[in-house]
Amino acid sequence: MPKPATPQRLEKAALAYLERYAASSGSLRRVLERRVRRSAELHGTDPAEGAAAIEAIVARLTRAGFLDDRAFARGLAESLQRRGLSQRAIEARLRAKGLAEPERAAAFERLAETRADPELEAAVAYARRRRLGPFAMPDRRAARREKDLAALARQGFPLGLALRVIDAPDAVAAEALAEDAEAGDRPLDFVRHPRESGDPEEEATAQGVDSQRPPRRSLDPRFRGDDGRGGGDDGRGGGDDGSGGGDDGSEGWDGEDEIG
Repeated sequence: MPKPATPQRLEKAALAYLERYAASSGSLRRVLERRVRRSAELHGTDPAEGAAAIEAIVARLTRAGFLDDRAFARGLAESLQRRGLSQRAIEARLRAKGLAEPERAAAFERLAETRADPELEAAVAYARRRRLGPFAMPDRRAARREKDLAALARQGFPLGLALRVIDAPDAVAAEALAEDAEAGDRPLDFVRHPRESGDPEEEATAQGVDSQRPPRRSLDPRFRGDDGRGGGDDGRGGGDDGSGGGDDGSEGWDGEDEIG
Protein backbone atom coordinates (compact mmCIF):
# COMPACT_ATOMS: atom_id res chain seq x y z
CA MET A 1 0.00 0.00 0.00
CA PRO A 2 1.36 3.49 -0.84
CA LYS A 3 2.49 5.51 2.15
CA PRO A 4 0.80 8.79 3.13
CA ALA A 5 1.63 11.70 0.83
CA THR A 6 3.58 13.88 3.22
CA PRO A 7 5.33 17.04 1.93
CA GLN A 8 8.67 15.25 2.13
CA ARG A 9 7.45 12.26 0.10
CA LEU A 10 5.78 14.52 -2.45
CA GLU A 11 9.03 16.41 -2.94
CA LYS A 12 11.02 13.21 -3.37
CA ALA A 13 8.49 11.99 -5.92
CA ALA A 14 8.65 15.30 -7.78
CA LEU A 15 12.44 15.19 -7.99
CA ALA A 16 12.45 11.61 -9.22
CA TYR A 17 9.87 12.49 -11.85
CA LEU A 18 11.90 15.44 -13.13
CA GLU A 19 15.05 13.35 -13.15
CA ARG A 20 13.40 10.94 -15.59
CA TYR A 21 11.21 13.28 -17.63
CA ALA A 22 11.15 16.79 -19.03
CA ALA A 23 7.85 18.12 -17.71
CA SER A 24 5.75 21.24 -17.43
CA SER A 25 4.69 22.56 -14.06
CA GLY A 26 1.11 21.61 -14.94
CA SER A 27 2.07 18.01 -15.68
CA LEU A 28 4.04 17.69 -12.45
CA ARG A 29 1.22 19.26 -10.50
CA ARG A 30 -1.31 16.73 -11.86
CA VAL A 31 1.01 13.82 -11.03
CA LEU A 32 1.38 14.99 -7.43
CA GLU A 33 -2.34 15.73 -7.11
CA ARG A 34 -3.11 12.11 -7.90
CA ARG A 35 -0.84 11.04 -5.06
CA VAL A 36 -2.59 13.45 -2.71
CA ARG A 37 -6.04 12.15 -3.68
CA ARG A 38 -4.94 8.55 -3.24
CA SER A 39 -3.41 9.34 0.12
CA ALA A 40 -6.63 11.01 1.26
CA GLU A 41 -8.66 7.96 0.24
CA LEU A 42 -6.34 5.41 1.84
CA HIS A 43 -4.99 7.26 4.87
CA GLY A 44 -7.42 10.11 5.52
CA THR A 45 -4.79 12.80 4.94
CA ASP A 46 -5.96 16.37 4.36
CA PRO A 47 -6.22 17.19 0.61
CA ALA A 48 -5.93 20.92 1.33
CA GLU A 49 -2.60 20.42 3.07
CA GLY A 50 -1.43 18.28 0.18
CA ALA A 51 -2.45 20.93 -2.34
CA ALA A 52 -0.53 23.58 -0.43
CA ALA A 53 2.53 21.34 -0.33
CA ILE A 54 2.32 20.81 -4.09
CA GLU A 55 2.22 24.54 -4.79
CA ALA A 56 5.22 25.10 -2.55
CA ILE A 57 7.15 22.31 -4.28
CA VAL A 58 6.32 23.60 -7.77
CA ALA A 59 7.35 27.13 -6.80
CA ARG A 60 10.60 25.94 -5.24
CA LEU A 61 11.55 23.78 -8.23
CA THR A 62 10.71 26.61 -10.61
CA ARG A 63 12.97 29.00 -8.72
CA ALA A 64 15.73 26.39 -8.73
CA GLY A 65 15.44 26.00 -12.52
CA PHE A 66 14.23 22.41 -12.55
CA LEU A 67 10.87 23.49 -13.95
CA ASP A 68 10.89 25.83 -16.95
CA ASP A 69 7.57 25.94 -18.77
CA ARG A 70 8.85 28.18 -21.55
CA ALA A 71 11.77 25.87 -22.38
CA PHE A 72 9.50 22.83 -22.12
CA ALA A 73 6.97 24.36 -24.53
CA ARG A 74 9.68 25.23 -27.05
CA GLY A 75 11.19 21.77 -26.96
CA LEU A 76 7.88 19.95 -27.21
CA ALA A 77 6.64 22.16 -30.05
CA GLU A 78 9.84 21.57 -32.04
CA SER A 79 9.64 17.82 -31.44
CA LEU A 80 6.00 17.62 -32.54
CA GLN A 81 6.66 19.78 -35.60
CA ARG A 82 9.47 17.48 -36.71
CA ARG A 83 7.13 14.53 -36.25
CA GLY A 84 4.62 16.11 -38.62
CA LEU A 85 1.99 17.73 -36.41
CA SER A 86 0.24 20.87 -37.59
CA GLN A 87 0.19 24.12 -35.66
CA ARG A 88 -3.37 23.38 -34.54
CA ALA A 89 -2.37 19.94 -33.25
CA ILE A 90 0.70 21.34 -31.49
CA GLU A 91 -1.42 24.04 -29.89
CA ALA A 92 -3.83 21.41 -28.59
CA ARG A 93 -0.98 19.35 -27.16
CA LEU A 94 0.61 22.33 -25.41
CA ARG A 95 -2.73 23.29 -23.90
CA ALA A 96 -3.22 19.71 -22.70
CA LYS A 97 0.10 19.97 -20.86
CA GLY A 98 -1.25 22.92 -18.89
CA LEU A 99 0.99 25.48 -20.57
CA ALA A 100 -0.20 29.09 -20.40
CA GLU A 101 -0.73 31.30 -23.44
CA PRO A 102 2.58 33.21 -23.11
CA GLU A 103 4.56 29.95 -23.09
CA ARG A 104 2.60 28.61 -26.06
CA ALA A 105 3.07 31.84 -28.01
CA ALA A 106 6.81 31.83 -27.32
CA ALA A 107 7.04 28.26 -28.61
CA PHE A 108 5.45 29.22 -31.93
CA GLU A 109 7.62 32.31 -32.19
CA ARG A 110 10.64 30.08 -31.76
CA LEU A 111 9.43 27.81 -34.57
CA ALA A 112 8.95 30.84 -36.82
CA GLU A 113 12.49 31.99 -36.06
CA THR A 114 14.15 28.65 -36.72
CA ARG A 115 12.02 27.31 -39.59
CA ALA A 116 11.23 29.08 -42.86
CA ASP A 117 7.79 27.44 -43.08
CA PRO A 118 7.09 25.14 -40.11
CA GLU A 119 3.63 24.17 -41.33
CA LEU A 120 4.81 23.09 -44.78
CA GLU A 121 7.72 21.13 -43.33
CA ALA A 122 5.37 19.41 -40.89
CA ALA A 123 2.90 18.50 -43.63
CA VAL A 124 5.67 16.94 -45.72
CA ALA A 125 6.93 15.05 -42.67
CA TYR A 126 3.43 13.74 -41.90
CA ALA A 127 2.86 12.68 -45.52
CA ARG A 128 6.22 10.90 -45.52
CA ARG A 129 5.51 9.12 -42.24
CA ARG A 130 2.01 8.03 -43.31
CA ARG A 131 2.99 7.34 -46.95
CA LEU A 132 0.50 9.82 -48.37
CA GLY A 133 0.40 11.34 -51.86
CA PRO A 134 3.85 11.34 -53.47
CA PHE A 135 5.15 8.97 -50.78
CA ALA A 136 2.55 6.30 -51.58
CA MET A 137 2.90 3.46 -54.07
CA PRO A 138 2.46 4.99 -57.56
CA ASP A 139 -0.27 2.55 -58.59
CA ARG A 140 -2.41 3.45 -55.56
CA ARG A 141 -1.84 7.19 -55.49
CA ALA A 142 -4.65 8.40 -57.76
CA ALA A 143 -7.31 6.29 -56.07
CA ARG A 144 -6.27 7.52 -52.62
CA ARG A 145 -5.93 11.23 -53.40
CA GLU A 146 -9.13 12.35 -51.68
CA LYS A 147 -8.44 10.19 -48.64
CA ASP A 148 -4.90 11.53 -48.41
CA LEU A 149 -6.14 15.12 -48.56
CA ALA A 150 -8.67 14.31 -45.85
CA ALA A 151 -5.93 12.80 -43.68
CA LEU A 152 -3.93 16.04 -43.81
CA ALA A 153 -7.07 18.08 -43.18
CA ARG A 154 -7.89 16.02 -40.08
CA GLN A 155 -4.44 16.82 -38.76
CA GLY A 156 -5.25 20.51 -39.03
CA PHE A 157 -3.36 21.42 -42.22
CA PRO A 158 -4.99 24.03 -44.51
CA LEU A 159 -6.44 22.73 -47.77
CA GLY A 160 -4.13 24.79 -49.96
CA LEU A 161 -1.06 23.45 -48.23
CA ALA A 162 -2.41 19.89 -48.33
CA LEU A 163 -2.92 20.20 -52.08
CA ARG A 164 0.68 21.35 -52.55
CA VAL A 165 2.00 18.31 -50.72
CA ILE A 166 -0.38 15.63 -52.00
CA ASP A 167 -0.19 16.82 -55.63
CA ALA A 168 3.61 17.04 -55.69
CA PRO A 169 4.85 14.99 -58.69
CA ASP A 170 6.89 12.60 -56.57
CA ALA A 171 8.64 12.20 -53.22
CA VAL A 172 11.70 14.13 -54.37
CA ALA A 173 9.53 17.07 -55.39
CA ALA A 174 7.66 16.95 -52.08
CA GLU A 175 10.90 17.00 -50.11
CA ALA A 176 12.04 19.91 -52.27
CA LEU A 177 9.04 21.93 -51.11
CA ALA A 178 10.34 21.86 -47.56
CA GLU A 179 13.92 22.41 -48.69
CA ASP A 180 12.90 25.45 -50.74
CA ALA A 181 11.08 26.87 -47.74
CA GLU A 182 14.16 26.29 -45.60
CA ALA A 183 16.16 28.24 -48.16
CA GLY A 184 14.09 31.30 -47.36
CA ASP A 185 10.88 31.13 -49.40
CA ARG A 186 8.56 31.92 -46.48
CA PRO A 187 4.92 32.61 -47.46
CA LEU A 188 3.55 36.01 -46.50
CA ASP A 189 0.48 34.53 -44.84
CA PHE A 190 2.46 32.32 -42.43
CA VAL A 191 0.56 32.12 -39.14
CA ARG A 192 2.94 32.55 -36.21
CA HIS A 193 0.46 31.45 -33.55
CA PRO A 194 -2.74 29.48 -34.21
CA ARG A 195 -6.11 30.39 -32.82
CA GLU A 196 -6.94 28.72 -29.59
CA SER A 197 -9.60 26.08 -29.91
CA GLY A 198 -11.33 23.68 -27.60
CA ASP A 199 -12.47 21.43 -30.42
CA PRO A 200 -12.22 17.82 -29.14
CA GLU A 201 -11.28 16.67 -32.63
CA GLU A 202 -8.28 19.00 -32.58
CA GLU A 203 -7.27 17.61 -29.20
CA ALA A 204 -7.39 14.11 -30.69
CA THR A 205 -4.95 15.06 -33.45
CA ALA A 206 -2.09 15.58 -31.04
CA GLN A 207 -0.78 12.03 -31.13
CA GLY A 208 2.59 11.02 -29.71
CA VAL A 209 5.88 12.78 -29.26
CA ASP A 210 9.10 12.42 -31.14
CA SER A 211 11.28 9.68 -29.66
CA GLN A 212 14.04 12.23 -29.08
CA ARG A 213 14.10 13.43 -25.51
CA PRO A 214 16.24 15.81 -23.50
CA PRO A 215 19.23 14.32 -21.66
CA ARG A 216 18.86 13.26 -18.08
CA ARG A 217 19.61 15.95 -15.55
CA SER A 218 21.43 15.53 -12.26
CA LEU A 219 19.44 17.41 -9.67
CA ASP A 220 21.03 19.59 -7.00
CA PRO A 221 21.76 17.42 -3.92
CA ARG A 222 20.04 20.06 -1.80
CA PHE A 223 16.73 18.97 -3.31
CA ARG A 224 17.22 15.23 -2.96
CA GLY A 225 15.67 13.02 -0.31
CA ASP A 226 17.34 12.06 2.94
CA ASP A 227 18.92 9.02 1.34
CA GLY A 228 20.27 11.04 -1.62
CA ARG A 229 18.43 8.91 -4.13
CA GLY A 230 15.12 10.73 -4.59
CA GLY A 231 12.31 8.80 -6.19
CA GLY A 232 9.12 7.16 -5.07
CA ASP A 233 8.41 5.88 -1.61
CA ASP A 234 11.15 3.32 -2.08
CA GLY A 235 13.57 5.77 -3.74
CA ARG A 236 13.33 4.22 -7.18
CA GLY A 237 11.58 7.11 -8.91
CA GLY A 238 8.54 7.29 -11.14
CA GLY A 239 5.07 6.40 -9.89
CA ASP A 240 3.98 4.73 -6.72
CA ASP A 241 5.42 1.50 -8.02
CA GLY A 242 8.57 3.14 -9.42
CA SER A 243 7.52 2.63 -13.00
CA GLY A 244 6.97 5.24 -15.66
CA GLY A 245 6.92 5.92 -19.35
CA GLY A 246 5.85 8.12 -22.19
CA ASP A 247 2.73 7.88 -24.29
CA ASP A 248 3.96 4.68 -25.89
CA GLY A 249 5.33 3.19 -22.69
CA SER A 250 8.88 4.38 -23.27
CA GLU A 251 10.67 7.21 -21.57
CA GLY A 252 9.74 10.51 -23.17
CA TRP A 253 8.88 14.10 -22.50
CA ASP A 254 6.87 13.27 -19.46
CA GLY A 255 5.19 10.22 -18.01
CA GLU A 256 2.07 12.00 -16.85
CA ASP A 257 -0.21 9.51 -18.54
CA GLU A 258 1.59 6.58 -16.98
CA ILE A 259 2.66 7.86 -13.56
CA GLY A 260 0.11 7.81 -10.78
